[in-house]
Amino acid sequence: MTIQKARKIREQVELAKGLKAELIRLVRRKWRSESPGSEMALHWHELLRELELTAESFDLALKYCAAKDVDRRTSMLTGPFFTSEEFPVPSAATGPMFPVVQIRLQEAAAAAQEKIGDGLLQLWLDLGTQKELIRVIPLTKVYRQPMTEFQWRQSGSDDSFPLPSGWNLDPVGDQVAVISRLKSAGFQSHTASIEACYWQAAGGEPSWLWTLLKLFLQNTPYKSGRKFSLLGVFYPIQYSAAEVDRKCLINIADWGASGNAQIFYKTSNGQPTQFSFWSCLR
Repeated sequence: MTIQKARKIREQVELAKGLKAELIRLVRRKWRSESPGSEMALHWHELLRELELTAESFDLALKYCAAKDVDRRTSMLTGPFFTSEEFPVPSAATGPMFPVVQIRLQEAAAAAQEKIGDGLLQLWLDLGTQKELIRVIPLTKVYRQPMTEFQWRQSGSDDSFPLPSGWNLDPVGDQVAVISRLKSAGFQSHTASIEACYWQAAGGEPSWLWTLLKLFLQNTPYKSGRKFSLLGVFYPIQYSAAEVDRKCLINIADWGASGNAQIFYKTSNGQPTQFSFWSCLR
């Protein structure tokens, strides 16, 4: 999978990274100057975390093809995911779980410029209970284990299907969306969340830090109206990435008509990356 980044976007990302690094340095200093555990220390730490989680975001270029022609080891939305004897189609009480998204983590890692992993991440959903299953199949097993037939059948009703309207409901049909390319949408932040954290920490007084922060926010506008994105920020309806305390890997808008859903990740030295799924309906 290729990563496409226009020259103007590349310049915007580099400027944003520089401003972010300087803001984090200054806000961390303010946080450490407060009494540990105090209300002001908490507010500065919230602002620090909001800034740390701003990132470059990517739109997906999709190529549609029949399930029988799909490379089942590639990144895709709802299709015949990779399965083997060790990793079969997962089952729920109502039958086979629904395949939502499959991502090659080494491609996400290349976009994030961070060690996220090198396996095949899969998100499955029980349409009856809305319970999810996230699993990561190691790349060595993806290429060494014999692939089994994709034994999936429709189970339950589509009445409670939470994904956006127009989403492919047939993983074995003729409209499987393969992710063929990532296109950078630039470095983004969520202005309202960061501004709210700043004014709480600063006590309502503008300062030289506000001037720098305002420049950063002006150069990193949040782009709404995207149904699916990789990395970056998302619109916080019931929670933010800072409240989850994890980075956003995948964002799906219009979840359950007007909510959203995310796969988050958290890396730690020497430990496997942790993944979690959050969603909200409204």
